[in-house]
Order: sequence, then C-alpha cells, then structure tokens
Amino acid sequence: GCPHLRGGAARQTRLVDQILSSPLEIEECASLGRAENSCPYYAARAALDEAQLVGLPYPSLLNSATRQALGVRLGGSVVLIDEAHNLIDTINEMHSVTLSARHLSECSAQLAQYEERYSGRLKPSNRTMVRRLLFVVRALRKALTPPRTANGAAAAAAAVERMVHVNALLSVYDLDNINLL
Repeated sequence: GCPHLRGGAARQTRLVDQILSSPLEIEECASLGRAENSCPYYAARAALDEAQLVGLPYPSLLNSATRQALGVRLGGSVVLIDEAHNLIDTINEMHSVTLSARHLSECSAQLAQYEERYSGRLKPSNRTMVRRLLFVVRALRKALTPPRTANGAAAAAAAVERMVHVNALLSVYDLDNINLL
C-alpha cells in the first residue's frame, strides 16, 4: 500500500478536509499530501462522497466499471464535458484495439509453449480453451500477415492499417463457430 497511509487517520482526515475546501488541481493535491505526509490519492477518493465538484479524465467518466471502482456515482449529477470536441475520439479509442502481426506472433508462441508445458496438468475444458485461444490468435495473425507473392516470398508491402467488420473477420478466418465465453 501507500507509505503515506501510515501517517495516521488524523492526517488523512485533515487532507480530506483540505481537498473538500476548494477545487484543486491534481498537482495541488499531491503537494498537500506531501506537506501533510498523507496519501492524496486515498484522500481524494475518501472525499468523493462529500465533494460538490469532481474532475475526471474521459475514460474514467465514460467507463462504468472504472466509475464503480472509483466510487463515482452519476445519479443526480450534472456532467460537464470540457473540450467535448475530443469526446468522439476518446470513445473510439476506448472501444478499439490495435494489433500487430508481431504481437500476435509473440502471443501465439507463448500460448503454444504454455499448451506444450502444461497440457498434461490442465483439465480437458481448460486445454480446449487454450487451443481455441491459440486458434483465434493464429487466425488474427494470418489476417494481418501480408499475402505471399507468386514465388512464395512475403510481399514487400508496408504495414497497412485497416478496419475490419467483426462478422467479415469471423467468417473469412473460420472464427464464427468458436465460442470463447
């Protein structure tokens, strides 16, 4: 845990009171925490229930699991979005993933090693899940690998970013019949 939490409950309570007294930048909270020898992170979290104004980065606001973990409840609140022109990009980033063939190759190799090493110790259902995951990773890697030329060499095409619809990806690479849940 945080070494500043050992400062005692009185210090932490004083820091919570200072945080609630006026709106503060994160750097100001950190400075107050150092001065009080108390943890500004836990003090800010403890202040949430009584706070009238809370500033959050977009991902913390938009993701319900993150809000729940932080103890932020939006019911009865007014939400102001600063620099709302960045909101769509933030939402897209939160619900997107970037994969490279290299990362998928490394993942595939590690999964194959895991399967080989622990196959005898795994329950049949777990072994099946590892094999399914390996199949999916290899299919995704195949989707990102440049096509081969007529002589069998890999095409010298530069890496290309592309968007793929989920249903097309699933059917082209025979992933549509796999249940990973």
